[in-house]
Amino acid sequence: RFQFEICSTEVVLFQSWILKTEGQAAADGLFFEAAIACHALQHESCYNCKCRQTLRWNGGSGSAWQDLICTMCKSTFEVKTKANMMKVESNFDYYRSIPGGSFTEWCRLINNGERNQKKFLVMMPRTPALNRQLQKIHPVQIAEIDYVLPRIQPRTFNPNYSHVRLSTHVFLKKRAKWFDLPSPGEKIDRDDIAKEVFIKRFQKDCYDSLYNLYFGNSNEESKAPRTEYAGKSSEEKTAANSGGLRVEAEETVIEQFRALEVAPDDWEDLLSDSD
Repeated sequence: RFQFEICSTEVVLFQSWILKTEGQAAADGLFFEAAIACHALQHESCYNCKCRQTLRWNGGSGSAWQDLICTMCKSTFEVKTKANMMKVESNFDYYRSIPGGSFTEWCRLINNGERNQKKFLVMMPRTPALNRQLQKIHPVQIAEIDYVLPRIQPRTFNPNYSHVRLSTHVFLKKRAKWFDLPSPGEKIDRDDIAKEVFIKRFQKDCYDSLYNLYFGNSNEESKAPRTEYAGKSSEEKTAANSGGLRVEAEETVIEQFRALEVAPDDWEDLLSDSD
């Protein structure tokens, strides 16, 4: 059984950004996803319609599946990163799929979007490679999303949510290269960026209070945070971060599955095509 607890927004973000309870990869991913968006907006044309200066940053919790959007052809771009190029290639070429975001938001995008609106997944390795000029770059790959299926995870069983939270499994068409993102010439301290953003949002008093709670006041006796995550597996950490109480009965989840108001009217066809 999973155990859930309710946390405030500032505690959840402090754990994610400063304690990195979701791992260093998640923290680095946020930084590189922002870097991809900034570069594409200023220097690249839309992959679909080839128009320049039409891409817009559309990130945030209210714009799932459309980190970037083209104002001309309305194509959407979901941005993700992987540790290295080998992992990028395995997702595109071997598995032809990748774990994705909210299934509810995907259905909302499908149901409210234009009929021929194209949806792309953009992926980039966080480890740089060398091009022919021996410059360090991050090769940005892209593929059109073929179809999406729902996927359960620990937070699916959280009874505190008003509806069932499902993630997705994203199936992709053939990949292509979009552009090269120049690698920063010097190491960037992303911990300082996380601290600065947190303080701007929640004030320094809040940061100091949480820092003292997890790390102690000032003595250097231990750099490791004193949290409830010590000694737990990654699955247990994921479950602990999902918020809520423990699951009482699976019948509740089944009832909420049936109550989902989505219109995936071609699931059977999608499943038969994937065999």
